[in-house]
Formats: sequence, C-alpha cells, structure tokens
Amino acid sequence: MRVRPVQRLVATRLLAWRRALPQSREAAKFYSGHYNLGMALSDAGELNPAIRHLREALRLAPDLTNAKVALAVALLRKREAPEAERLLLEAVAEEPQNAYALRNLGACLFALNKDLPRAEECLRKAAEASPNDQQAWYGVGQVCEAQGKLAEADKAYGRVIEISFHSDTAKLAKTGRSRIAQQSMRARVSGGIRMDAMSYCLSAMQEFDAMDPGRVQQAAYEIAVVGRQGLNPNDPNKTYTLRTLPGEFTGLRLLSYMFVAFKRINPDADVGFDLSREYEVAKQTHAQRRKG
Repeated sequence: MRVRPVQRLVATRLLAWRRALPQSREAAKFYSGHYNLGMALSDAGELNPAIRHLREALRLAPDLTNAKVALAVALLRKREAPEAERLLLEAVAEEPQNAYALRNLGACLFALNKDLPRAEECLRKAAEASPNDQQAWYGVGQVCEAQGKLAEADKAYGRVIEISFHSDTAKLAKTGRSRIAQQSMRARVSGGIRMDAMSYCLSAMQEFDAMDPGRVQQAAYEIAVVGRQGLNPNDPNKTYTLRTLPGEFTGLRLLSYMFVAFKRINPDADVGFDLSREYEVAKQTHAQRRKG
C-alpha cells in the first residue's frame, strides 16, 4: 500500500506519543490518544497496530461511535469484511445521522456487492449530511453505476468534480463519467460503429493534413482542457468553440478530433474515450481517398 508523506509524518509523531504512553497510567486511559493513533496508522497502512489501538479506544470508550467506524475501516483494509460490516451496522443503528458511519457502511456494502439499494441509501444520506464530501458523492456514483442508473451516476460524479476539480477523487469521477459516456454511446448502435463519430474522425484527418504538427498539438491540448469539464457525446445541442480550429463542435465531434490529434502526436496516449473502431474505418477511407 502506498503511504503518503503526510500520513507517514502524522503516524511518526503519534508513534512517539505511543512510546511515552506506558510511562503514565493516566495517559493509558486517555482513549483519544489510542483513537487518533489508530486512525493515523490505518491511513499509513500499518493495519495490525492500528486495529490494536482502535480496539483499545473502544474498550476505554465503548460509546465512541466514530472509533467503531474507524476500526471497521481498518478491518476492511485488512479484508476482514464480516466484522467490519457488523461494526458499521451497529454504528449506524447507534447514530443514524452520522455521515462518517453512513458513508463507510455504504462503501462496505458496495465493496461486498451486497444490498446495493441500502448502500445507495446510506451514501446519499452521508452526502446530504456533508454536501462537500467528495468520497460520499463518489460512492453514490459508483453504486448507481453498478445498478445501471447511469444518469444518476453521472450526476453524482459531476458533483464530485464540482467540489474540488483537481483532487484524486475528482480524477476517479472523471474516469467514471468517461466510462458512462462510452457505454451510452455504444448502446445507441448496439455496440457497433458510430458513423457520425467515424465521419468526424475523417474530417479531423483531412483538416490536420493541412496543419503543421505544432498546430495539431495545440488543438489537441485545447480540446483536452475543454474536455476536463466533461463532454457529452450524446448531446447534439451542446456546442463548443475553439481558438485553434474554426467552427462549432458538439461533444462527440470534439472527442473525435482529440482522438485523431493524439494519434498523430502521441499514439500511445490514453485520452479516456475509445474511438478506435471509428478511427480505423476513417483511416482506411482517408487512405483510399488520398490514393484516388
């Protein structure tokens, strides 16, 4: 498990507190020390000592619901799901409005692929209680997507991105939105080739033939920047304009142009949206036209 520097620093500082802990009987009874140390160690991937300290925190303060949740999280990370699920169910029963408990119960049920409607209910309640909780909204997106509720999943992923555009969770949400857009696009042609996308790819090839590589690169990067806000390939009414290319572009046309542009400047790049089928047909047509 990758340990972030900040998590390692926190764990190191709290480990120093732990070394001093046995020297004081009063300190040993101070549950918050065990709780904080346990959470830091859990985040740092030190799961066995984390679990020990969180169990001790619960022994000293049996009514500390968040310690029960933190212990469940550490157990989940150790793949000890049955006890984690039990603890989370207990935590939500004790504090039905506890967003921390609700979010993690929803995540646990989703991870176990167990009672997805209940998982969605818990995650939505957590998101309502903490509207800026990216992880809760991302969980809503995941569980909705797993249930085939793609429009609701896309909306939840969009909320994640609105909260903090550059976070790691937002990157996952962007991938989720691309996945949904891809699935929706393919569904319209029963998994076959989108002829409109193929036509856009062919048009891009023809336009890029008249441009030097530097201008193609500029166009690719500009489209990528626009696409960071999300492009819907299935909405023909939403259009965009670019500084680097003339005319108006639908989401699908932009994605097609970006796909072709990156095939020229960086063929191995993953643009987050697969138009390889349409690209290959357009490429063959383009080659035939150039020969003719």
